Amino acid sequence: MRKVHRWISLIACLFLLVVGVTGVILQVQSLTSAEEAERERLAGKPSAYALGASGPALDEARKAELKLVSLAGKALGPGASIDRIEYLLRADPARVVLHAINGGPDGSPMRFTARIADGSIIGNAGGEADPRESFILRLHTGEVLGDAGVVGGVLWGTALVGLTITGMWLYWKMYRGRAKVKGWKGILWMMAAASAVALPATRAGAGPPFLTDDPWFVDKGWEIKSRSQYERHAEAPDVLIGPTFDLNYTIVPGFKLNLTIAEETLLGKNGEPNQFGLIDTDLKFKWRFVEEEQDGWRPAISMAPTITFPTGDTGRGLSDGSYKFKVPFQFGKTFGEDHNWVAYSEIGFAKKLDGSGGSGETLIFGATLARNVTKELQVGVELYHEFALDGKGQHTQILNLGATYTFNDSWSVQFGVGKSISANDGPDPIVQLVVQWNF
Repeated sequence: MRKVHRWISLIACLFLLVVGVTGVILQVQSLTSAEEAERERLAGKPSAYALGASGPALDEARKAELKLVSLAGKALGPGASIDRIEYLLRADPARVVLHAINGGPDGSPMRFTARIADGSIIGNAGGEADPRESFILRLHTGEVLGDAGVVGGVLWGTALVGLTITGMWLYWKMYRGRAKVKGWKGILWMMAAASAVALPATRAGAGPPFLTDDPWFVDKGWEIKSRSQYERHAEAPDVLIGPTFDLNYTIVPGFKLNLTIAEETLLGKNGEPNQFGLIDTDLKFKWRFVEEEQDGWRPAISMAPTITFPTGDTGRGLSDGSYKFKVPFQFGKTFGEDHNWVAYSEIGFAKKLDGSGGSGETLIFGATLARNVTKELQVGVELYHEFALDGKGQHTQILNLGATYTFNDSWSVQFGVGKSISANDGPDPIVQLVVQWNF
């Protein structure tokens, strides 16, 4: 793990240095810019154009806008086009700004500004250069290199997540070598460590409350889930998983990163002690490369390559000590008169990258059918199957029932209960409770 951490840091250090330095420069520029000073000055100033209040009519702003459109058309010619028009109603004086693209002599952006009160032009009547994103900002985001820079941004962001995981794993190894973590102190310490990792980083390896994952996720921003799960086994120790920190971040529509960190308690039987601690950590990205055709036959399709890091303690039975790699594909389709029915399935292949215990090759298959009973409530049923290809591992088949209740665009709660329908010692029952927060 130390070698992995060093190699990641060696490859990522240059990119992280560029991002860090340019980020500091951008923050200093923002804090010292005239635009920031103007925003601070106008922070508590009300607008004279408040709805329902007496004051200047918005007709004045519309007249100023039409004047700017006419003026820009004469100054730039038919080749230019309008990018956007801004109303700065709290500025002093209140003004309207027209931004045009392909307007300058070299195709550079131009802007025109007029006072709303009398429609008079501010600045040059022939337009002024309209500075857009600075070179520093484009260097910071990687856009200075075009599409390659955007991909590079994803890679060095992933490298930062990798450094966080490997660094926390190494720190945990050192900490465990110095002291035994027991009782509530251990629980609190582990929650703090998981939270520290969660802050800079992002559906567990499934689509709660089911084990089968689906191809859908939020179009932009964060999706954070906290999951608790209980499994009862006839022969093996019962399992209590939680708290689980499942962090997802959608970088662009159709592409997201996911980090899952969890604790587990093995409930000893016949007088055996309980075992508690961090279990293996999952890092994956999901890419939805085919969008669903709402009124046709084509389903949404995604893939979610996952690397599992052996962060659990093998001595306590919380890990087998193996790195694992999984490549699943998800297929999803809505149907019915109001698209109230949802069907999705997942098929994938998983393999141990090291360790012992057979080849460690597993075939995964799951299928779920759900219905939106109301706008807030969705219920469904799932059949999930894991099949060990070497014939030495267990074949796990689980039947699940689940429900999701959505309170608003930000909050939802999910509950699932199921049981093993295979011949071996699978979970019976398995219970999940998930709280999800989107922002």
